[in-house]
Amino acid sequence: MTKTPFEHIIIIILENRSFDHMFGTYPYGVQQPIVNSITQSVGKPVGLPSLNGLFYDNTYQTPNPYEGGYRYHADWNYGAMNGWTTNNGSGPNSLGYLSYQQVPYFWDLAILYTLHDNFYSPVLSTTGPNRTSWMMGYPAQSTGGEFTQSILYFWLQNNVSWKIYAYQYSPGGNPPFPLSDISGASAYSQYYAPINQFLTDVANGNIPDVTYLTWTNDNGSNFHSNYDCHPPFDLLTCQQNLATYMNAIEQSPIWDSTLVIIAFDEFGGFYDHVVPPIFYTYGQAQSDQYLVNAGANGYFVLGGRIPMLAISPYSKQSFVNHNLVTPFTILNFINYNFGVNNSFNSIVSNTDINAFLESFDFSYNPRPPVLFNPSSLTYPVQPQSGYVENFSDIPAQIRNIYTPYLLLYTNSTIDYNTLKYISQFWA
Repeated sequence: MTKTPFEHIIIIILENRSFDHMFGTYPYGVQQPIVNSITQSVGKPVGLPSLNGLFYDNTYQTPNPYEGGYRYHADWNYGAMNGWTTNNGSGPNSLGYLSYQQVPYFWDLAILYTLHDNFYSPVLSTTGPNRTSWMMGYPAQSTGGEFTQSILYFWLQNNVSWKIYAYQYSPGGNPPFPLSDISGASAYSQYYAPINQFLTDVANGNIPDVTYLTWTNDNGSNFHSNYDCHPPFDLLTCQQNLATYMNAIEQSPIWDSTLVIIAFDEFGGFYDHVVPPIFYTYGQAQSDQYLVNAGANGYFVLGGRIPMLAISPYSKQSFVNHNLVTPFTILNFINYNFGVNNSFNSIVSNTDINAFLESFDFSYNPRPPVLFNPSSLTYPVQPQSGYVENFSDIPAQIRNIYTPYLLLYTNSTIDYNTLKYISQFWA
């Protein structure tokens, strides 16, 4: 018996987009902005500020910023959020942003369901550590680890079923990336399947409690293509593919009991102006070395702000959830939802489930599906009647607790101007 109507939770992790880059101009857009009754009545996120150097990236094949953990730390600059175009930063490509013309399907999903504008990747690093964090259940500063220490293993011990459907996975081959780097993961091959098998399984209503869908894989390697949205691959093809899989979910016999999380593994070096929070490790994960060097041992910083969509028959339509939610919150919600009484670790168990639950209204009967023609994606979609609320009079604000940044100020790692910048998002 689940705590919510969700008997199935599907986690789709795409590649390398920040919130400001993808949703900074939502819902009106740029160059022929759409301002009508639909866009006036949807929730407004904390979006793109005015900044010299930002430019409209009017293409499906956006150029890729420079990537790397050291570059992302330079972008962040201990909360100043001003290092993108410095020598070690992600470079000029990082300042490009999109509009509905490039990402119509993602914006349509935000109109129909719930968009989170206070969501961050697990760690301030690249694809491998972030995807490892989603699978292991703690902030991984690198790939690797022991499978028996993972939240996947923990779920098996607590009767929560799961499966990973991966692009370019061959049964009997290497585990999907990043489990290919996890010691002991190859012994659990019955829980891995080719991505196309998902379409058959969901049509038959035969999927587990928790499902991961990933197109970032090729026989266990970190491989990108048009299907995972990684720049400079084609964004339109990625959205068409995603719409195909979402249609399959919504047409399936289990739609009424399913929650889909669509997120990105990391911000990919794209600009975002919101300061990521710093959290305590409780001695249960490796500290961020940059924080250690700054005299803040025992802490890790979340990665850049990324888009997250909560899609279900109970998601609040056209709603923007401004609460702090992280991938560890999602993992904690899974434990809560499936009645797992044992605590996995303090990093997961101390997250605020209620912050995530604000995305849903369980008083309604489940909403019917909305299907898209993948070959003809346009914006804005017409919302479902009877569920739209006008949120335009609610100011879009992000309020987080940034107390660990005081330690950086006290030891002179950051100056007063940086602390003042951080304070605009301080609860």
